Amino acid sequence: TGKPAHFQIFEGRACKVVTADGEFTAEVIRFTPMDAASVTTITTMTEKPNRFRGTLECRVVGGNLTWINELPLEEYLAGLAEEPDSEPWEKQRAFAVAARSYALYYVTSPQRKFPGMPYDGSDSPREFQAYGGVAFEEKNPRWVEAVRSTKGLVLAWLRKVIKAPYFSSDDGRTRSAADVWGWDAELFSYLNAKDDPWCAGMMVSGHGVGMSGCGAEGQANEGRTAEEILHYYYPGTRILPMESLEK
Repeated sequence: TGKPAHFQIFEGRACKVVTADGEFTAEVIRFTPMDAASVTTITTMTEKPNRFRGTLECRVVGGNLTWINELPLEEYLAGLAEEPDSEPWEKQRAFAVAARSYALYYVTSPQRKFPGMPYDGSDSPREFQAYGGVAFEEKNPRWVEAVRSTKGLVLAWLRKVIKAPYFSSDDGRTRSAADVWGWDAELFSYLNAKDDPWCAGMMVSGHGVGMSGCGAEGQANEGRTAEEILHYYYPGTRILPMESLEK
């Protein structure tokens, strides 16, 4: 409706909304815009992002007022605050494919990142992937175009989407998933350690498995495509459209 509303926790277990038309209390309150292109703003948020596409759901989780943004995968990726427009184009495209793969894995596989929770992802880069909503889209139109240029493409192994880990920087060599997380080295052979000379001499930042940000940037600056970058860091995988994956 476009009318302002105020939200608060009711008795520690439900959301309470107060509008000019009255009050409403429920364990779950959902707001779905009538127009698919509409943007909802949470004005009571003290920090950005506070503008979102899709449906917003209010819940109390762990005693805290929690907002859950439900939206199509491609719209989510457009607001993903991982690779701003200060980064090379082909690096942005490579990360769009990797980030789409990572998110899709946790939506479609039996494994859940947050088991028992009413959501599949988090906006915290320490837990999942950084999400910046509409504000990030508007400030980084080239990233949005990178997402669109790779629409529906994911990394696959044996025609199943992989959980494609990526990180910021290493010291010149990536780490294997077997060493870092104890994963089976043969089953996850595409995540074995490999030379990453574009990052030599840098401080290590992140878990070190999969694609590095410094390496992807270095390769993009040398003229490599996103596809070449991805195949370097995830050897043996294929870049496939989501609809062609094995069910």
